[in-house]
Amino acid sequence: MDNRKIDEIEMERWIQALEQEYPYSNINIEKRLMFLLKDMISKEPIKVLEYFKEQKENGFSAPPWLQGLFDELAENLLRADRTGK
Repeated sequence: MDNRKIDEIEMERWIQALEQEYPYSNINIEKRLMFLLKDMISKEPIKVLEYFKEQKENGFSAPPWLQGLFDELAENLLRADRTGK
């Protein structure tokens, strides 16, 4: 059996197959937002910070249930600053 890299088309097939078993679309919108932000905070905290800044400039305020994510974002930003990422 050959080992081959997965391409975008194959990834979409995997996602479709997995979502049939566990559809994220059935999760309420707050939880979906939390999942996405939490994942992005761990990978690209600076992008999340820029996103939040943009939302604030557009007059939006974050709901209180996001407070825990702000704490996590701050920790990741501090860590990124110390490591130079």
